Amino acid sequence: PGFRFGEPRAPAPRRWPAQPRAPLPRTRPWLAGMWRQHRLIIIVAGLSLVPRVLASLAFRPAVFTPDSFGYLADGVFLAPGLTRPSGYPVVLHLLAPFHSLLLITTLQHAMGVTTAVLVYAVLRHWGLPTWGAVLAACPTLFDPRQMVLESAILPDAFYTLLITAAVAVVLTRRSPGAIRYAVAGFLLAWAAVTRGNGAAEMVAVI
Repeated sequence: PGFRFGEPRAPAPRRWPAQPRAPLPRTRPWLAGMWRQHRLIIIVAGLSLVPRVLASLAFRPAVFTPDSFGYLADGVFLAPGLTRPSGYPVVLHLLAPFHSLLLITTLQHAMGVTTAVLVYAVLRHWGLPTWGAVLAACPTLFDPRQMVLESAILPDAFYTLLITAAVAVVLTRRSPGAIRYAVAGFLLAWAAVTRGNGAAEMVAVI
């Protein structure tokens, strides 16, 4: 039993070079961190999409008021109205090529959720506990009147987002620079021409 001279040896197994492991996407740790720190607002915002979907199905294609038809006409012809500012008609004009009122109301629902997330972000930045910041965002996320306004051809959802974004831009830095002030000023100026009473809030923010 042993090796004898002249016997063929079994070929040695071929060893393939180890393949380098693909690096994990850099976005995965970021998403994991976002989930750990903000999972409560993510869950609550996700739940708020359910009544918004139901509102979209119930109010197809949109909720109309006497002002809605004027805004739509101003959005088509892009002419400044006598009683309605032009900030909202500009948005309608940009969306006119899609010929979809459902697209308009869907974007307005997204604006409502974004507004609530901005409220949460500002309050968390200033040290409010997670549950408190989420609680402050809940009226915007779940108020039925808010969802009706988002479902209507009216500037309220867009106007609220502009005001909230301007406040968030300024309040998320202890010493805002010139760029932040310029961005906030642009948002406030657009808000002022989005609703007829939009200029009053500018004084409070300033």
